[in-house]
Amino acid sequence: MEEKLLKCPNCGANATNHQNCEYCGSLLVRFVDKGIDLSKTTYTSNAEVFPGLIAELEQNLRLQESNPNVNVVTDIWREKEKVAKWTSGLLISVGRSGYSQWVDGKPINNSGEKTGLCICLNFEQALKNWARQDEEVKMNEIKSSQIKKFKKLKCYSLFTYNSCKYEVNVTPYVSYEYAIDFGRDIEGAARLISEIMRNVLDVTSADNPEIKTNVGEMIEISRKEEDEARERNGGTWDKMFGFIILFVILYIISSLVGC
Repeated sequence: MEEKLLKCPNCGANATNHQNCEYCGSLLVRFVDKGIDLSKTTYTSNAEVFPGLIAELEQNLRLQESNPNVNVVTDIWREKEKVAKWTSGLLISVGRSGYSQWVDGKPINNSGEKTGLCICLNFEQALKNWARQDEEVKMNEIKSSQIKKFKKLKCYSLFTYNSCKYEVNVTPYVSYEYAIDFGRDIEGAARLISEIMRNVLDVTSADNPEIKTNVGEMIEISRKEEDEARERNGGTWDKMFGFIILFVILYIISSLVGC
């Protein structure tokens, strides 16, 4: 049987590898393979890529080359001052191919390679726990909205799906996970990640997301430091809203007393 050739949208070569073009490494051949019209996407340009993301992903691959037996992760964080009560500080983690896992501990083996870039999106839903019902309802609403927006993206069909149940602090959750291995296509990865950040996680360039790449044990150390920093700054918008309400109440009271 004759091998199927796909014209790579990035370099124009006739590619036989339908995951990443064997000539330029682009993942855009995956869209051609699925018949997706790239002219209606942002995947052929870096115009919408978040500042600094490409440089950090380049650093990620360099560190993978110099650290062959440990994980390398690029974490993208919401700006410290923008972490509100119902949002997570950690937006997306870009891990090493072959090292990423689903929530249930099973390995994500999308490519079989040990060098490359991989992300896993987890839209978890809290199951009923009456002690924290209001919090769970709000979080579930946000995650449900994010899933709907994610499924509208052109790249959605390229992701692998997994689901499982687990518990955190006695609260039961069900996870809806979607993973993709970008291979070594840094620009392609940056474009898709940026689209997810903008159109699913509601992040804009003005939000100034922080991007950090770490190796091995430094991954968790850095995450702990970032979490603590956001806990100190977290709830800024909630506090401001509370001060505004308090000011309005005091103004009304003073007006009534003046009458």
